Amino acid sequence: MPLEAMTGFGTARKESPNGDISVDVKSLNNKYLDISIKTHQYSNELESLVKNNIKQLFDRGSFEVRIDINIENLSEYAINHSLLKKFLSTVNTAGINLTELSLNDIARVPGILDTKTNNSKLIKALKPVLKNALADLHVARIKEGKKIANIFASKLRTMHNILKKFEMFQSKAINYRKRLLRTKHSNLGLELTLEQFNQELDNLNIKHDFAEEIERIAFHLDSLTKILSDKSSQGKKIDFLLQELFREANTLLVKVDKPELKNHAIDFKLIVEGLREQSQNLQ
Repeated sequence: MPLEAMTGFGTARKESPNGDISVDVKSLNNKYLDISIKTHQYSNELESLVKNNIKQLFDRGSFEVRIDINIENLSEYAINHSLLKKFLSTVNTAGINLTELSLNDIARVPGILDTKTNNSKLIKALKPVLKNALADLHVARIKEGKKIANIFASKLRTMHNILKKFEMFQSKAINYRKRLLRTKHSNLGLELTLEQFNQELDNLNIKHDFAEEIERIAFHLDSLTKILSDKSSQGKKIDFLLQELFREANTLLVKVDKPELKNHAIDFKLIVEGLREQSQNLQ
């Protein structure tokens, strides 16, 4: 399964001579799996059906499921004959003409008419509509995931290009710092022995050595590239790698001593921040 976003909307509707069923499903970002069901036909069986179907397709996200069922013959009726006889006897004793009573009048008396929904019929009618709505949502989330994947691919190319600039500088770093030190000493009018100069140069090289950060950044970028080309949605792993990249980018920004490269380090960090926001929407 390719990268999949957590935001999306799916809908399905089934019409028949006996009525119709509609299901709308909206999903939003969430670190966990959260499911909310809104319907006038609520039952434990319906809740289990919805939650089990969602869990089979999705790993995380907030889901709001709206179900509207308007189908005839889903209700079953039972009359409490004993209570009805007592009611009619009471009415007759009170001198009220029974012919003036309508069925609605009797049905409004608590306990006389019991209405129950046939859950087995309801679930059977709901299953295919729910399945189609979730499939529609799944397609929408995949489409959104492809957009995010394209953004990642573009930004990864940019980050690789930035990384190359740091790698190229590493072979020139010592000569660059030698020139900086000589200019600094000349401006201050200082004259250092070769040993003193080399000691100061060694300190600079140690302080601004970012070889380890470059190596780790390259590893994380390669890992991200592999995940994006994989056929599984791994939003949590992507988010973790971006956290690691962000940490390395911060360290790199502190260590780099060349102004041009410092600007590149800032650009790199901003890209990672942007991708971290995008990763929050990945399943």
